Amino acid sequence: MPLQNPGAVTRAVDGKERELKHFLPATIVTDRWTLLYTWENAPIELYDIKSDPFQAKNVASDNNSVVKDLHKRYYEFLKKTGTEESLLEPRASL
Repeated sequence: MPLQNPGAVTRAVDGKERELKHFLPATIVTDRWTLLYTWENAPIELYDIKSDPFQAKNVASDNNSVVKDLHKRYYEFLKKTGTEESLLEPRASL
């Protein structure tokens, strides 16, 4: 999915124009972790895919440092690749 904010019009699913009502989550994956992050102050999901490959138990509250690190990497990647400020700003913080 393209990175977009609510109010944007997308054709990403089937070519039909639709206005986004909500932020869409980003999935940040490493060899051990999967982080689902949407925007500042939204619920966060973190899964240890080595011990929980079916992602059944959200361990975000027990692994705050991992959440912060993965979010920081995600945000830095967006900046490095030239993401426009209007898309960066709502994703700058946890």
